[in-house]
Amino acid sequence: MAPMRENITHWVVDLDGTLIKTDVLKIASKIALLRRPWVLILAALAWVVERDRQAFKRTVSRFIRVPPQSLPYVQEVLTFISQEKSKGKKVYLVSASVDAWVRPIGEYVGGFDGIQGSGRENLRSMAKVEWMKTHLVASGLASLDRIGYLGDSLADIPIWRSLGSAWLCGASTRVTRCVTRLGIPVTTVWERDHHR
Repeated sequence: MAPMRENITHWVVDLDGTLIKTDVLKIASKIALLRRPWVLILAALAWVVERDRQAFKRTVSRFIRVPPQSLPYVQEVLTFISQEKSKGKKVYLVSASVDAWVRPIGEYVGGFDGIQGSGRENLRSMAKVEWMKTHLVASGLASLDRIGYLGDSLADIPIWRSLGSAWLCGASTRVTRCVTRLGIPVTTVWERDHHR
């Protein structure tokens, strides 16, 4: 059974693979490789020293800006956000990507009621659920069953499980099967062509 869109009052949208068709870190790494390759060496050292992938992202983000106007946005997701906003619903961009990249992208797209990227903590999987509990549930804005999450990866499964519904955006067949096997109600917002 598909989740009921009209029951959702607050939407949380992921960035990488959902709002955009790719990953911001990949784009930033390509820019660094072409313009400032030393940044990647410094970032790799930070990763090793701190034993934290987030250290790699933070280091790259200190030196590399990703131009929001050049990103491959998913039109279906932009349309979905616009439709939900027109119904008075709240929409938040929350990503495991570094906040220094997420904020300019969210501001460029516009229409978000809140924008949050990762800082020292990687805002991924259950950390995103904790963000929702802290910023939406505890503040009395919404209950978990009234929050919809648009995502695409295996790391999003604990989020969908916590919310009781899954809104898939460009998810692989594997992710779709895993979510379905868990009995989580699924709606597909857009499908990626996996044969390219």
